[in-house]
Amino acid sequence: MRISGRCFIFSFLLVGILNSMGDVRTTAFAIESPRVPMLRVQGMFGSTAAQLELGLRYADGEGVKQNDELAVKWFRKAAENGDTKAMYRLANHCADGRGTEQNAAEAVEWYRQAAAKGLAAAQYKMGYCCWTGTGTPQDDTEAVRWWQKAVDQGLADAQYNLAICYTLGRGCDRNETKAVSLFRHAAEQNLSQAQYNLGICYLSGTGVAEDAAEAIRWLRKAASQGNMDAVCKLAQCYQEGIGVTADTGEARSLYQRAATMGNEDAQIALRNIESEMSQSLKR
Repeated sequence: MRISGRCFIFSFLLVGILNSMGDVRTTAFAIESPRVPMLRVQGMFGSTAAQLELGLRYADGEGVKQNDELAVKWFRKAAENGDTKAMYRLANHCADGRGTEQNAAEAVEWYRQAAAKGLAAAQYKMGYCCWTGTGTPQDDTEAVRWWQKAVDQGLADAQYNLAICYTLGRGCDRNETKAVSLFRHAAEQNLSQAQYNLGICYLSGTGVAEDAAEAIRWLRKAASQGNMDAVCKLAQCYQEGIGVTADTGEARSLYQRAATMGNEDAQIALRNIESEMSQSLKR
């Protein structure tokens, strides 16, 4: 069988292109997906979809050997071509210093571009960066503005953070009723800290009518997800008979659970309960 000169030249050029891209390693061929070589060629010739897919593959080690540097390379190409998801992933790498030098200001710039194109996760990150002053001047009002955009798209983490803003009156007027509404939206999406905070609001009557039974319902939801603050508060409710029938045994069991996870408040409460039980036996 003869190989035509044209095929030989094409093969030679293809290998040259791939080697010039820095992605080809002879040790990697054994683990690479058959799709990857063609993606490299497509990416080299400007396919944004191929560039994004290569970035995702290298970031996650899917069909290739995991490599953050190559992930950043391909995310950057796709981001510069206007891909929103690539902008967000590149920003994460810049923020964490994975595969590139850590650069909070560059991360913010990519988050900002992705956020402006409507990506809720990027809007959330912009809010966080403004709130903490990471890579951009600290600005509570700007944080609230970005989190509100993410809230409008139903992002639970943004709902929770905006609820905190309304609770504290940072970046917006204090409004406990709005805070409760946002905690509820996030809690209904199973965010455990929102479930805990909503339970506390019902216990104290903050922004909502006091309702111990409803508080217990939300605290149980949060506790079932391993939220130790909720476990401790639920234990206290059983200890004091708030919203439930007082049950020292159940309180002790819950405190024990939280204490085992290193919760100091639970450890102190558990020692107090055991001391009281010991004193009771002595009598």
